[in-house]
Amino acid sequence: MEAKQPAFSRWAGNGFARELVFLTPFDDPGTSPGKRPVEPGWQTKIVTPGDLIRWSDTHGNVGLRAKLFPAIDIDVDDQGVADLIARVAVELLGATPARTRANSPRRLLPYRLAGKPFAKAILAFTLPDGRATKVEVLADGQQYVVAGTHASGAALEWSPVAPVASELPTMTREQRDALLAALRPELVRLGCTGIEVKVADDESRHAQPARPGTERLVLIPGGDDLALSARRADGYAATMPPGISGQRGHDATFSAL
Repeated sequence: MEAKQPAFSRWAGNGFARELVFLTPFDDPGTSPGKRPVEPGWQTKIVTPGDLIRWSDTHGNVGLRAKLFPAIDIDVDDQGVADLIARVAVELLGATPARTRANSPRRLLPYRLAGKPFAKAILAFTLPDGRATKVEVLADGQQYVVAGTHASGAALEWSPVAPVASELPTMTREQRDALLAALRPELVRLGCTGIEVKVADDESRHAQPARPGTERLVLIPGGDDLALSARRADGYAATMPPGISGQRGHDATFSAL
């Protein structure tokens, strides 16, 4: 594993310069220490070389906008379940460096956008021991930490090495949905319950606030076979009506038959 300290110039050299975000340090007294953007308008800010120099003079963490570099954020404290989720992601989307820390099985897998930007998705479920947990596909409108120190004091690390933008495998909206669908039977097999997928509407969220009850999309693939579930999810992604694909601004619930 290769530990990385906050170094904006290094991440800029890896091809991420225009998408970097200046974050609070891990010991910041405010909310979400080490994760919260310092400057307003970070979602659309044009990052300049001067910004990178100025940010490098601080001990703040380094963030990356997820719009062009979506990521799978595995916020799961069960080692076996976290390992399984990462394995399925790699099988469907390709191998990618993993951001980890020594004191937790949690990890983040970054990818490079292919096609039209898409919305964040959340896969929420309950572990066999009763703990509620989730996996997030971070996307347009989010950012995530790529270098620095976690609030626990543990250094963030990359395995095997820190990513290079041009070398990351890609992710499309359809692949996002296929991954979420494929994970369900695998989680059920491990004894997880209460599995639910929530996806924000991709287009209407830019035009107006989401209406209550319209932010949920639940994918319920049939069968326990991973490959079969992935194929079914791919098929449904290709034939989804506009209300689900985001063309009209409505979400729906459907079941794979």
